[in-house]
Amino acid sequence: MGLPFLPVRRRHQAKKELPTAAGLVLLLCFSLTLFACNGQRSTPERKPEASAATQPCLLFAGDSIMEGLGPVVAGMLPHTDNLKIVQAGVASTGLCRPDFYDWPTTMRTYMTTLHPKLVVICIGTNDDQSVSDVGKKYHFISPAWEQAYAHKVEELIDIIVQNGGTPIFVSPPIIGSKYLRPRIFAVREVIKQTCANRNVVFTDVWQTLADPTGNYQRFIVDSNRKKIALRTKDGTHVTQAGNTLLARAILPQIEQGLSR
Repeated sequence: MGLPFLPVRRRHQAKKELPTAAGLVLLLCFSLTLFACNGQRSTPERKPEASAATQPCLLFAGDSIMEGLGPVVAGMLPHTDNLKIVQAGVASTGLCRPDFYDWPTTMRTYMTTLHPKLVVICIGTNDDQSVSDVGKKYHFISPAWEQAYAHKVEELIDIIVQNGGTPIFVSPPIIGSKYLRPRIFAVREVIKQTCANRNVVFTDVWQTLADPTGNYQRFIVDSNRKKIALRTKDGTHVTQAGNTLLARAILPQIEQGLSR
């Protein structure tokens, strides 16, 4: 609100004194104007809330197992109001075929743009195949393949750690195919050993969906004798019920990682 308008006196006009009553009115208007202006200034401006850049981030990455598991885990996490959760599971991906999907490059982008505090990775169900390392190709599975694949896992760990994040690896769950089961188990063993060598958390859920004797099972029977599917028909992917069991198995490690 501006000051009351007063006509500009031209220089050639003689100066006249205002009548007393008019002067009092003018003084009152001027006082009211100052009061209004001061009232507007007295309201403090609110400080902006914490920016998205300072908001902690949790990243779920990996293959199609993580595609289904990540959202279920996120739904179980308490106190997520100030936590940015990013789902980055991509079906049919792994570490052996960067020509199909380049996880190191993708992870580097995530780390430098989102700066996640914790990265939960489930990968390996598509990695029972040849892998290239330092310009050489190694066929699955041999000691040379194991070493080359370990280098791929280490590369992912280095990218996360060097950019200020903490990795948590989750093993693939047991596989239904009798042909694939020992192959994926061998991949799991390399990831497990590499994590142990690098002092990285490895959460083993291979047996989480198995039966009491450790064998693959597609269904369980609940307390009401209702048959519940844990796995899809292909023997690899996991249903909502199965993902709930997997999520409960890995949730403590994730909560612990976020609390650090």
